[in-house]
Amino acid sequence: MNNTQAAECKTRADAFAEQGETELAIQAYRQALDLKDDYFEVHANLGNLLVDVDRIDAAISHYHKAAQLRPDIAELHDNLGNALRISGDPYAALAAHDRALQLKPGLTEAHINRGNALNDLGRQDEAVEEFTRVLKTDPTVPEAHFNLAAALSFQGEKNAALEHYREALRLKPDFMAAVLGATEMLDRLGQPESARKQLQPFADRRSKDVFITIAHAGLAAGDDERRESITDLESLLGGKKVSRNITRKIYFMLGTLYDAMQSYDGAFENYRQGNGLVREEFDRAGRLQNIDRLIDAFNPESFRSLPRAANTSELPVFIVGLPRAGKTLAEEMLASHPRVTGAGELADVTNIMRAIEADTGMDFPLGIDKLPVGKLDEYANEYLERRKAGAFQGATRIVDTMPGNFQYLGLIMMLFPHAHIIHCRRNPLDQCLECYFKNFFRASEYAYTSNLDDLAFMYSHYSRLMRHWKETLALPLLEVRYEALVQQPEATCRELLDFVGLAWDPRCLDFHQLGKSQLMKAREIHEPVHTRFIGRWKNYERHLQPLIDGLT
Repeated sequence: MNNTQAAECKTRADAFAEQGETELAIQAYRQALDLKDDYFEVHANLGNLLVDVDRIDAAISHYHKAAQLRPDIAELHDNLGNALRISGDPYAALAAHDRALQLKPGLTEAHINRGNALNDLGRQDEAVEEFTRVLKTDPTVPEAHFNLAAALSFQGEKNAALEHYREALRLKPDFMAAVLGATEMLDRLGQPESARKQLQPFADRRSKDVFITIAHAGLAAGDDERRESITDLESLLGGKKVSRNITRKIYFMLGTLYDAMQSYDGAFENYRQGNGLVREEFDRAGRLQNIDRLIDAFNPESFRSLPRAANTSELPVFIVGLPRAGKTLAEEMLASHPRVTGAGELADVTNIMRAIEADTGMDFPLGIDKLPVGKLDEYANEYLERRKAGAFQGATRIVDTMPGNFQYLGLIMMLFPHAHIIHCRRNPLDQCLECYFKNFFRASEYAYTSNLDDLAFMYSHYSRLMRHWKETLALPLLEVRYEALVQQPEATCRELLDFVGLAWDPRCLDFHQLGKSQLMKAREIHEPVHTRFIGRWKNYERHLQPLIDGLT
């Protein structure tokens, strides 16, 4: 009897879902589960609806139940992976997509979703490979082009990204997210007029379609256009079809528009709202434990006995520090020298750290003292060979700007005893504010930036760790301040070049000119250095007391 009633509830729920009556459908599916808790189709369908209405934790619970009941269905694992990725757990998402592909290797959606999980993990090279594999099998999948474009964009490959956004739109003319992507790429390529032309065919959708509205807002020039975009964006907030991530993007865009109009209270409120939508919570206790472990494992006494790789290469240059401290600017200056290649943010050191964890069976840095020298040589030589292969001809220095490498300077010293470390710093209030105003793509990695108290906590303990490295590292370490980079660019650039053992070259001051820098991944600095953002925190001082208190 219960099975029959449950089936009737499911039929009713399916009809509600088809009619767009989401809440009624959710209610009917739950009634079906009250009657038959092992109804895997209902768990799966309910999970889909809960994702649509942004109740991700509940969706994950139902997907887990569905997959437990029918572990042989690839699509259930794939849907679970999507929900896990949205929740901010790309590692678990990747495992779920891998399981789906074990069951059904040809499941195109799972390959695309696996690529998205890799992208969220910062493993863009692997993500690009995943999307490219899909397109080799079937070049007419618009979602594969779109997601490949997003991965290429994050790598700085703007022209290639633009090509794939446009192909996605050609294959699917109503793909408005692809219109937004193409428009943003044109603007980042320094072609705002071409970006506006890209939007012209969709003029009638402005203020109606969220992606077109955001695209127009990104191109707003002058206060009249900004006010119009603010009105359009604010009218979209609270809409039923606007996802949490897009709503967050809208708030950050509003913050940018209000800031440009010097309406600082309005700007801060929108940035606050946007940060409030970040799902991931910053694990203070875990971060503190990690930093304490690093300081304990790499103490002055242990440093003397830790193994070292045998190489004497001076090829690696690591620019480290928290985000928004001028690392990209320093890299572009250096990469305008004919002997330097700018490699951007590389995941290599993090990947080596994970491999060491697999070797030792312990969380890094535990067991680091027991690592065989041969293993260190293997990791270091693989890194050096890979970087040499990708370097520009004649390069004797390769720059890695991954921010998180500040945690791994002890490991870097073990791998590359002759590497150079450049530490970029900035006025902490300016730097933390810039982080708070940035809608980070990998929100899970930068969860601390969405809360002023967490920013102060992170900055304080990052500074503590950097003081430790400065006192204990047997590597050359140069500290460079953002303010010096923009106020005395030539003197600071000369200092950078001298530190890495290269002669002065005046071309290093022309980094902002297209094609002057030897960058593996193109960046977005199109203008000479400026000082506009020095002291920016003063515009927001009345809102920053938690940050000020936490930093003092």
